[in-house]
Amino acid sequence: MFLVDPVLGKKKEFLESAHHLGQVLAERKIHLVYGEGNLGLMGSVSTTAFLGGSQVLGAISKALAKVDLIGKTVGEELQVSIMSK
Repeated sequence: MFLVDPVLGKKKEFLESAHHLGQVLAERKIHLVYGEGNLGLMGSVSTTAFLGGSQVLGAISKALAKVDLIGKTVGEELQVSIMSK
Protein backbone atom coordinates (compact mmCIF):
# COMPACT_ATOMS: atom_id res chain seq x y z
CA MET A 1 0.00 0.00 0.00
CA PHE A 2 1.37 3.42 -0.94
CA LEU A 3 0.14 6.38 1.07
CA VAL A 4 2.32 9.20 -0.18
CA ASP A 5 0.30 10.65 -3.06
CA PRO A 6 0.51 14.47 -2.69
CA VAL A 7 -3.03 15.02 -3.97
CA LEU A 8 -4.61 12.47 -1.65
CA GLY A 9 -2.60 13.84 1.28
CA LYS A 10 -4.37 17.18 0.94
CA LYS A 11 -7.91 15.81 0.99
CA LYS A 12 -9.51 16.01 4.41
CA GLU A 13 -11.25 12.61 4.28
CA PHE A 14 -8.01 10.82 3.40
CA LEU A 15 -6.07 12.60 6.13
CA GLU A 16 -8.77 11.71 8.66
CA SER A 17 -8.63 8.05 7.57
CA ALA A 18 -4.82 8.00 7.84
CA HIS A 19 -5.03 9.52 11.31
CA HIS A 20 -7.64 6.94 12.31
CA LEU A 21 -5.43 4.11 11.04
CA GLY A 22 -2.57 5.41 13.19
CA GLN A 23 -4.89 5.47 16.20
CA VAL A 24 -6.01 1.89 15.57
CA LEU A 25 -2.40 0.71 15.27
CA ALA A 26 -1.58 2.35 18.60
CA GLU A 27 -4.70 1.07 20.37
CA ARG A 28 -3.98 -2.49 19.25
CA LYS A 29 -0.27 -2.19 20.09
CA ILE A 30 0.66 -2.91 16.46
CA HIS A 31 4.13 -1.78 15.47
CA LEU A 32 4.77 -0.01 12.18
CA VAL A 33 7.61 -0.25 9.70
CA TYR A 34 7.34 2.29 6.93
CA GLY A 35 9.50 3.86 4.26
CA GLU A 36 10.96 7.31 4.24
CA GLY A 37 10.07 10.55 5.93
CA ASN A 38 6.92 11.97 7.40
CA LEU A 39 5.12 13.51 4.44
CA GLY A 40 1.64 12.77 3.14
CA LEU A 41 -0.72 10.14 4.39
CA MET A 42 2.01 7.77 5.55
CA GLY A 43 3.44 10.61 7.61
CA SER A 44 0.06 11.03 9.27
CA VAL A 45 -0.24 7.29 9.99
CA SER A 46 3.29 7.01 11.38
CA THR A 47 3.10 10.15 13.52
CA THR A 48 -0.26 9.23 15.02
CA ALA A 49 0.83 5.65 15.73
CA PHE A 50 4.08 6.86 17.31
CA LEU A 51 2.38 9.47 19.48
CA GLY A 52 -0.12 6.80 20.54
CA GLY A 53 2.63 4.53 21.81
CA SER A 54 3.37 2.19 18.90
CA GLN A 55 6.94 1.38 18.04
CA VAL A 56 7.67 2.95 14.67
CA LEU A 57 10.62 2.19 12.41
CA GLY A 58 11.15 4.34 9.34
CA ALA A 59 13.44 2.94 6.65
CA ILE A 60 15.09 5.58 4.51
CA SER A 61 17.72 5.42 1.80
CA LYS A 62 21.06 6.94 2.76
CA ALA A 63 20.86 9.25 -0.26
CA LEU A 64 17.53 10.73 0.82
CA ALA A 65 18.60 10.99 4.44
CA LYS A 66 21.50 13.24 3.40
CA VAL A 67 19.37 15.78 1.51
CA ASP A 68 16.34 15.93 3.86
CA LEU A 69 13.72 16.20 1.11
CA ILE A 70 11.04 14.18 2.83
CA GLY A 71 11.02 15.40 6.40
CA LYS A 72 12.23 13.85 9.61
CA THR A 73 11.57 10.16 10.06
CA VAL A 74 9.18 9.44 12.92
CA GLY A 75 10.36 6.98 15.58
CA GLU A 76 13.51 4.99 14.96
CA GLU A 77 15.31 5.40 11.66
CA LEU A 78 17.04 2.71 9.64
CA GLN A 79 19.22 3.98 6.82
CA VAL A 80 19.61 1.52 3.96
CA SER A 81 21.63 1.52 0.76
CA ILE A 82 18.64 1.11 -1.54
CA MET A 83 14.86 1.01 -1.17
CA SER A 84 13.62 -1.98 -3.15
CA LYS A 85 11.60 -5.11 -2.50
